[in-house]
Amino acid sequence: KCQYNWQRREKYREETTVLKDFTTEYRQKLCTPEEAVEVVKSGDWVDYTSSLGKPVLLDRALAKRRDELFDVKIRGNLMEGPIEVAECDESQEHFVYHTWHCSAYERKLCDRGLCYYIPMVFHNNAAYYKYFLNVNVVMVSVSPMDKHGYFNYSVNTGVGHIFLFSASLISSSLKSGWAMEISPSALSHVERPSMLITPYSVARKYT
Repeated sequence: KCQYNWQRREKYREETTVLKDFTTEYRQKLCTPEEAVEVVKSGDWVDYTSSLGKPVLLDRALAKRRDELFDVKIRGNLMEGPIEVAECDESQEHFVYHTWHCSAYERKLCDRGLCYYIPMVFHNNAAYYKYFLNVNVVMVSVSPMDKHGYFNYSVNTGVGHIFLFSASLISSSLKSGWAMEISPSALSHVERPSMLITPYSVARKYT
């Protein structure tokens, strides 16, 4: 019995030590949306992932940098509006928005000449990113971190995982209340994102 209790204490100590390390790394990577979008450079390809996973705060912050940037290409999929980078630049000198599949809002953007449809077969989507497409920055919404240091893509699972291994930099915006998808491809560890953004955190820049 004593040995069993000792083993339990040791296991608990290991788990809490690991959790403390994850929390430390989490806090080190916290930053504001404005700080996070500083990584975007002229000419970059930026991915917004899909649907409800749209990084609203990051989109808004990136649009504010319009006059500093040129020829930034953004890809989305089934996004609801507004998409600030598309709405703020009708000349498309600064931002050019593309979609893999049009939502009703994106169809209206297409009618206005502010969105470009990319034809594709969805089950080939991962292969496109793995073999052909250039991705400089991914901006993705995820669930809050669990005690093991993992975030969940939830509604982004179909596209989120492959982005992680295609991009140079990843910014994750945290959303509470999301359903969890139980699958290895639905998870990302805290070690992977370059930056983390939460609406309620005053953040310090991750270096």
